[in-house]
Amino acid sequence: MLSLLTSCWRQSDNGQAKDQQKQVDKFYTETGGWDWIRVPLIKPYEAKKIDPKLESSNWYISYGKIDNAINVKDVSVIDSIIYAYCGDSTLLDYKYIKAAWFIFDVKKNIKQGFSSESEFDNYLQSNNYPKPHWQDIDSISEMLGNGGQVPWMPK
Repeated sequence: MLSLLTSCWRQSDNGQAKDQQKQVDKFYTETGGWDWIRVPLIKPYEAKKIDPKLESSNWYISYGKIDNAINVKDVSVIDSIIYAYCGDSTLLDYKYIKAAWFIFDVKKNIKQGFSSESEFDNYLQSNNYPKPHWQDIDSISEMLGNGGQVPWMPK
């Protein structure tokens, strides 16, 4: 009788585990490959770092065929909006600048970059966007590498 109860208990537990696995989108759980790492943002957007063992390797977010937010330092994700702060010499409109702030509104298909924080803040305010809650991208990557989840993971 005891073995019958034990086998039934395990079967129902395995069914729940399978249901939970089906609900999780791999996009939000995969952390990279052999020579690259990633931080999932909002599908299909992700931050990537090629060959993370090299000190010169930097985070970037692709948002078009040739457009990238490079040298990403901080990110924030609120609802369908991705914010990125890029520093240490980055590209904006095909020109190198000291720092840039980006907003990607996935629902509205808006991709906008700014060369100053005040321009960025003015844009957010005039378009009723919430202020970002910046998080260090290296810290998020480390948390994911240790089995954690991004705070904005869909439920």
